[in-house]
Amino acid sequence: MNKAIARARRELPTFQRYLAMPPSPNRSIEVKAEFFGSKTSEHMWITHPRWEARKNTFSGTLANTPYFVKSLKLGQKVTVPAHDVSDWLVEFAPVRRGARPRALGGYTIRVLSQMEADARAAKGQPTPGGAK
Repeated sequence: MNKAIARARRELPTFQRYLAMPPSPNRSIEVKAEFFGSKTSEHMWITHPRWEARKNTFSGTLANTPYFVKSLKLGQKVTVPAHDVSDWLVEFAPVRRGARPRALGGYTIRVLSQMEADARAAKGQPTPGGAK
């Protein structure tokens, strides 16, 4: 997971280029950041992100219901420093009927998906979608 987070941070300039583009109904953009509570932290997604270069921060709407960080709520406007970013995702709608969406980023999603597949395999359970 740490490698996925490091890669997401290293590739933030790519994400920032997409944020600078005009909005498109064929593209969705999210950023994931670590939020800190009094005793622990959790990583949550932010929708409709904006990059504020002068402050080196991302702002947007919290897309997850916090479990540990009780001071936050789903749908709340939040701002996080860039150094707390743990992932980002740019998804493109399919250009052809029946085509799969294309995505950039989402490095922690890939790790979590693999961890889930490994856990299912260890229990002898099938993986949804036939992923290996």
